[in-house]
Amino acid sequence: MRAVTRAAGASVSAANYHFGSKEELLRAALRRRISSLNQRRIELLEATLADAPGPPRLEDLLDAWVRPAFELQGDAETGGSFYRHVAARLYAEPPEVMASLKSELMAHVLARFSAALQGVLPDVAPERHALLLQLAVGTLVHVLSGQIDSSLVEPGEGLPEDRRERLLQTVVRFTAGGIRAASAEEPS
Repeated sequence: MRAVTRAAGASVSAANYHFGSKEELLRAALRRRISSLNQRRIELLEATLADAPGPPRLEDLLDAWVRPAFELQGDAETGGSFYRHVAARLYAEPPEVMASLKSELMAHVLARFSAALQGVLPDVAPERHALLLQLAVGTLVHVLSGQIDSSLVEPGEGLPEDRRERLLQTVVRFTAGGIRAASAEEPS
């Protein structure tokens, strides 16, 4: 808390007054960043659903999920390194606070994408969609948190837009292939 308040040029007492605890400060910071990310995801999902004469392609749904995170990653003004530094921790170290934060911040968006996924994969049980989406989230977090060998691709704000777009499309194709393969399996 002291490091955060020092970086913000504020006092610990002011942070405690406004947020009450470091968990509430984290919640407020994540809500601020993730709300715009989620709003963009829903916009792209709705556009994808509106543009498709029937169920959309799986790749189009995944693009609507992945693209906003890549846009945020590439935008230094709106917190470009946010996903790289915070999202990995949010998903890799899920103590009780993190689990409740993920549920609070992501449940409604995951529910919308899960419903859309039902249209794309009607033969897959709805309860299986949650697992498939979690695997997609895991892939995205792994890539954007900088876990890919930099000799293969350079993650982060320095990645030129054309290379970022190619990486985004690779993530979409990879995830779509994985979802299709897992969809063919019987649930265990």
